[in-house]
Amino acid sequence: MNPPRVDVPAVLRIPIELQIRIVGPGVSENLGNCPDCGQRMSLHQPDENIPSRLLATCEVCERWYLILEGEHPGGELLIAELPAEAAIRKEVALRWFRGRGGDEPGKPGPHHSTV
Repeated sequence: MNPPRVDVPAVLRIPIELQIRIVGPGVSENLGNCPDCGQRMSLHQPDENIPSRLLATCEVCERWYLILEGEHPGGELLIAELPAEAAIRKEVALRWFRGRGGDEPGKPGPHHSTV
């Protein structure tokens, strides 16, 4: 049985560009280090049924990464840097509020809708 669906008041689709690093087989000794600042990251396995998908977070530079196995187990790893909070908030302000006729970010325009 599926859990009940949660209705979301609004959905905003924002295309993003991802920086993805491809790490070849046998180059995993520094996998736990942040690609940006080099410090150790915390590795999380959000879904215990998918051990080939990890979330890595760096407490020093506050970057987040999605780590995925490539197409062949034991082969390359894909490390995708996730957008920073500031970048997400900026895009929402630009696309949602101004796109709806608001004069400034944070103030919805007259056509603001929650659906």
